[in-house]
Amino acid sequence: MRLAISVCTRSNAREAVRSPAQLRQAFLVEQETSGRAHNYSELGHLASLAVRHPLRIRLATTLLQSGTPVRAVGFFWKGTEPRKSIRPQAQEKPERSESSERPESPGAPENEDGQPEEEKTAVEAFYSPWVARIRKLLDSFTVSLFSRRTGTAALRNGSLGFGFSAGGMLFPYYIGLVKELDRLGIITESTPLAGSSAGSLIAACYHSGMSMDQVAAECFKLSEDCRANGTRGRLRFVLQRYLVDLLPEDLHERCNGRAFVAVTHALPRPRPELISNFRSREDCIAALLTSCHIPFYFDNSMMTTFRGGLCYDGGLTSFIPLPPAQHAVRVCCFPAKQMSKVYHIGISPDTFGGWETPMSQMLSWAFEPADEDMLKGFIARGEADANAWAHAMGIANMAQPSEQTDQNGQTLRGAELAAAPAAVPGS
Repeated sequence: MRLAISVCTRSNAREAVRSPAQLRQAFLVEQETSGRAHNYSELGHLASLAVRHPLRIRLATTLLQSGTPVRAVGFFWKGTEPRKSIRPQAQEKPERSESSERPESPGAPENEDGQPEEEKTAVEAFYSPWVARIRKLLDSFTVSLFSRRTGTAALRNGSLGFGFSAGGMLFPYYIGLVKELDRLGIITESTPLAGSSAGSLIAACYHSGMSMDQVAAECFKLSEDCRANGTRGRLRFVLQRYLVDLLPEDLHERCNGRAFVAVTHALPRPRPELISNFRSREDCIAALLTSCHIPFYFDNSMMTTFRGGLCYDGGLTSFIPLPPAQHAVRVCCFPAKQMSKVYHIGISPDTFGGWETPMSQMLSWAFEPADEDMLKGFIARGEADANAWAHAMGIANMAQPSEQTDQNGQTLRGAELAAAPAAVPGS
């Protein structure tokens, strides 16, 4: 981490490239000055990633300027294997060397799959230490400095938002996460929250004014009902009963423009839509149920009717919807190290710590709720991940906590806290 920061803050980092074309030019200049030949298609591939990975490109270029070999910088994108040229290769002649006929050594090292590991060429073996060093540097640098600056500015000007993925019965993870972000004052009544399926529920529950402790208690009851009587085919009716009984009468007014619910329209072709203009309380609840409608699972039907059209689960076309915010953070309740490369996920169970539960088990719990102790563990993990993210972004101590206690021991929240700042000890 310190090394990454020192590399980014070096004076020559100001000259780091900002486009694929400039990166290619930097590589070509280095190639000419060093006299070494490199695979241009490999360098072009590395350059093509500049827009999607600006921090890595800047670090790679800074390492290049500081003397790191170009081939080592290129290798770290695909481990120790350089990207093969896309140009057509001449047909190889059979039996052109004795090495191809050489029998495999019985003591050859094996990889993780138990297959014989291919021997590294002299070039790959020479650059392997550089590759390992660069990969370790980038893997340890979880949150980029540029993201920290953007997140800090967004929190200050109120343009920070969050998008929650679909998650089914892994909903408790979001309860803990939102509870901690609310405690830190990072999300407030005006923070835009978007979500699909379980993500839409947490967005609506938060903006409805319900406390996360109350949401957790009701979630435990719903999960117990599903464990005892089954989930498949009856989840819609169970969830609808809880939403109707718990959500306030002015739900639609509280959620308008703040909670964004993703649904999928089936006709004329599947397309996602983010809904934030709710006509009534019933319309808002219908949107939430539509966002959760997993075909043939939610209530044994493929689709449901919403606002006169056929719709189904929003997560099938918009897995992690984003609200219209200047800086939107993607949140996923599944371990997302692999998905983060596609969705650029900011918070997930394995982002800031190890997560030993396999994806197969997580998917099973998404459709059939885990026991109550495990659900409480999800809440605790959500709180821990939210706190770790806030500290990594450098905003944990920037916002005013959403809950404080006055001199009489009464808890002040939201508007009460803003109206009586002098009554809070230590303020």
